[in-house]
Amino acid sequence: MNKQYIISSLFLLAIVATSSCKKLIEIPSPSDQLTRGNVFNDSATAVSAINGLYSYMYNYTSVADAAFKNQITLTGGMAADEFYYFSASTFDQYKNNAIPVTDATNLSMWTTMFGVIYQANSIIEGVVSGNVSDNLKNHLRGEALFVRAVSYFYLTNFYGDVPLVLTTEVSKNSMLARSEGSKVYEQIVVDLKEAKQLLPIDYNESGGERTRANSWAATAMLSRVYLYMGNYADAILESSAVINQNTFYTIPTPSQAFLASSREAILQFYTNVYNYTYIQNSLSPQTDATTAIPAYVIRDGLLSEFEQGDQRKNAWVASIIYNNKTYYYPQKYKRNSYSNAGSPEYDLFLRLGEQFLIRAESYTQLGKLTEAQDDLTLIRKRAGLGRPAASDKASLLLAIEKERRTELFAEYAHRWFDLKRTKRLDAVLKSEKPNTWKSFASLFPIPQSARSTNLNLSQNSGY
Repeated sequence: MNKQYIISSLFLLAIVATSSCKKLIEIPSPSDQLTRGNVFNDSATAVSAINGLYSYMYNYTSVADAAFKNQITLTGGMAADEFYYFSASTFDQYKNNAIPVTDATNLSMWTTMFGVIYQANSIIEGVVSGNVSDNLKNHLRGEALFVRAVSYFYLTNFYGDVPLVLTTEVSKNSMLARSEGSKVYEQIVVDLKEAKQLLPIDYNESGGERTRANSWAATAMLSRVYLYMGNYADAILESSAVINQNTFYTIPTPSQAFLASSREAILQFYTNVYNYTYIQNSLSPQTDATTAIPAYVIRDGLLSEFEQGDQRKNAWVASIIYNNKTYYYPQKYKRNSYSNAGSPEYDLFLRLGEQFLIRAESYTQLGKLTEAQDDLTLIRKRAGLGRPAASDKASLLLAIEKERRTELFAEYAHRWFDLKRTKRLDAVLKSEKPNTWKSFASLFPIPQSARSTNLNLSQNSGY
């Protein structure tokens, strides 16, 4: 597996050897002289190209920290009310929701997500004229469409309106203006619908591991997108389709959920060659010693949301004593560069628990409260808790918000996006951060360096 990913990253770089898009995004310099046509004239190199796309997203980007490695989770968690960086003032701009337009982390997120999109576009274009089977072409196109849709989902939820880059045409892309968020969502739905039809319904393409998107991954992502769009009927249809695949997906105990072998996993990122997740390596104190300085500390508000007996707190939260005080931090994954014992873990990107919460919320919005309670109860049962007391629509929506907070914390900015889409961001953060919160901070700034090279990029209000 490790060798496969190392080789595939080289072929991925070969795809972009003939063009560049640096005025809008930064693309790593190619390390091979294969043309895109040659890559897709052979099934082995074509498969290596799609593996390279996943590797670029998670393992082999040109910077140590990048969007899908850890930045989405870290910036979203700090911007919301999940955790803060303890060791220094390095990320106070996120804790205080005061991100400068020149912030390097923000630029890295923007750049790497557009880098992923550009490389997905290159695969989408390349497979058309490739000399491989139609079945393989469909799979590769479906995966590239899925990855593009995922990247745009995060871009538009962090930045609002963003350039809609759908080709590798440099002259067109380098000066694109921002498209309205509604148009971006329309494209996300189009991409996911097509991906859902093109992708296989099993994991045979990845040797049984859940590290490449299949049709159910596209379906799961589509259910999330429909929830965010307020299309609750379709969100129920899509989430139900995934939930019903009980030969693939089940709800394990909290301690089993984040293992590489997790049957809750719909899609995972294959972790780096050291077999620990980048996100846990960031969140954990950087040594096992009891005198270690905490890295990221969970806020008291999140800690207080865990009910007595909630097994998720025991399984997913760890503590460290520093200067005679106990600090708590997320530990959904147990392995990091300082403690690499135990079962292998892959970074869990899409999972079944979220699908039940999507369906519960959608049922509630449509007035099907009993069905919503049933779904919420299933998630709570895994945590060792009982049926929720909430019985009317308003209280049930708040109960689901609470359950999403304790279930999905420190996972790809769920809390930050939840507060925004439910229009609860101002109410929550005015209370949590009364001295620093400003409403315009609901959108991150467009990086100044991107605007300097593309004069058609406008800035978000307030920056």
